[in-house]
Amino acid sequence: MTGVWLVSYVALWILVLVLALVLVSMLRNLGTIYETLQTWRPVHDPIKLKVGEVVPALTLTSITNETVSLTDHQGTPLAVAIISPGCEPCHDLAKVLARGEALPQTNGERLIIISVGSGAETQSLIDEVGLHKDIPVYCDTTRSTAEAWGVSSTPTTVLLDERSTFVRHIVGFTGEEHQAEEVVAAHA
Repeated sequence: MTGVWLVSYVALWILVLVLALVLVSMLRNLGTIYETLQTWRPVHDPIKLKVGEVVPALTLTSITNETVSLTDHQGTPLAVAIISPGCEPCHDLAKVLARGEALPQTNGERLIIISVGSGAETQSLIDEVGLHKDIPVYCDTTRSTAEAWGVSSTPTTVLLDERSTFVRHIVGFTGEEHQAEEVVAAHA
């Protein structure tokens, strides 16, 4: 019986040493990963516009095929939401905006949606979420808005003052309602 206990005791210590070696190895790798993440920085700012800069005049096509210039909305602070019909966070943002009564928005013209999808894709999104007809929706199939403003991902919300001057932008949407309220309330 003593021999069995001695063998199991030695085997247990070998197992403990192997586990300690594995743990030390893992901790060394975590340190390397941590150091790598500490040096990582985004390559560029996701938007070209500078605070206080007047945004370039853009001509857009409404969902009903009317040509409209962004300067037509000058005189009113705007929240311009740039979305893509194939983007899930864009769908979430549109659903929140479709519940307009929950947002601190007094005038539908304060929020403008620019879709980088086709008219049919955009109309399908509007129908799916039940977006209110008072919210202007424009299509930018050539992505001229995204190119002119330097928007590289959707959804991106660009906030403009009454002189069409860039105030700030919000990239992405997490689905939290307070973020959508911030998007619209910034100029309410």
